[in-house]
Amino acid sequence: MKRKRFYMAIAVLAAYIGIYVALSLQGQYYWHARGDLRFKDNDGSPGFSLYDTVVWLPKYLNFRSTRLPSGEKHTFWNIGGIIFLPLILLDRAVWHRTTDLIDEETTPIPVSG
Repeated sequence: MKRKRFYMAIAVLAAYIGIYVALSLQGQYYWHARGDLRFKDNDGSPGFSLYDTVVWLPKYLNFRSTRLPSGEKHTFWNIGGIIFLPLILLDRAVWHRTTDLIDEETTPIPVSG
């Protein structure tokens, strides 16, 4: 009985990883605004956020976060993004790294940090 449970657990884990790999192979990089860099409005308040990173999203899976003008963090996700979150984070750390498009130190445009 224990052996059967062990093989079942291995099969579920293999399916979990296999499904993620299939979705990741169909994924792509998306422009993303983290919300840390913003144009300033005329009155000096934070305006529109800049697309400052390129982030990997596997097909149909969404998990990314941004900062609102109030400074509060907001996370965009769907149920697939939550289910596969450990593999999404591993994938982004090892294979599909997030790329910063703007260097905050040398950016010539007026942004607030």
